[in-house]
Amino acid sequence: MISEMVPERLKPKADLEKEILNRADPRFYLSIFFAAVWGFLPDARATYSILGFDPETGEIGGAVQSCVPTVTMVLHGRGEVGMLAVQGRARPGYGADGLSYLRTGMAPREVIETVHREGFLFTPWGGNKFEMQFAVMDRRGETAAYTGPQCQDYAGHLQGRFCIAQGNLVANARVVSAMVRAFEATPGALKYRLMAALDAAQANGGDRRGMMSAAMVIVKNGLRENDGKVLELESNMNFFPLADLRRQLDSPRPVSQSTRESAPLRRPK
Repeated sequence: MISEMVPERLKPKADLEKEILNRADPRFYLSIFFAAVWGFLPDARATYSILGFDPETGEIGGAVQSCVPTVTMVLHGRGEVGMLAVQGRARPGYGADGLSYLRTGMAPREVIETVHREGFLFTPWGGNKFEMQFAVMDRRGETAAYTGPQCQDYAGHLQGRFCIAQGNLVANARVVSAMVRAFEATPGALKYRLMAALDAAQANGGDRRGMMSAAMVIVKNGLRENDGKVLELESNMNFFPLADLRRQLDSPRPVSQSTRESAPLRRPK
């Protein structure tokens, strides 16, 4: 289990350096190279997200908000497979890997354990797999999540009825628990329940460093075209991303068209 193989505290520096020098896995050396080349790329720290399932419609969705300019790397979904939210200092490829593992029939907990076991000691922009958060929901609504011991406070995850929420570098634990409560208490379509969860998170303090982007993706079991996506919305480089996402919910365009929007960057008055 993840809890057994990941230490609660950091290893002593000398031991960690020795482990690094003794690594024979070529992926380690590739990660060093990419860190030098792409060290400027943004990660998804200071982020909160939720995955939800509607058993009546077969829809599986995810929603996310962060202080980084874009969160396009966080949500990964496919109809008949499931949905993942990968954040913190995680390699973007973990999302595609996780979907591949789900397709083989792995349970969400097995997916997380496999991704973690095969993950890089360092990510291209300087983090490591102990700083990532990873939530998985399969096509039946079963869930699992991992919060690395090196994620910055507050960091944690919480499972609810047909949902799972997570956050790192958020104001407090209520940010995560409020998402679960809002999702469970809100009636109606899945997209509105996910939106209510994001609003509740922000109302309880949200991201410690502010807001700049948000996204929502919904896929449906039984659909194969376009990976089963029925909704894909984004708001990038925007100091009011939740308001913009809510506006898009009221007039969504077909997924076959472009639903990715970047509102002009505006500073709060």
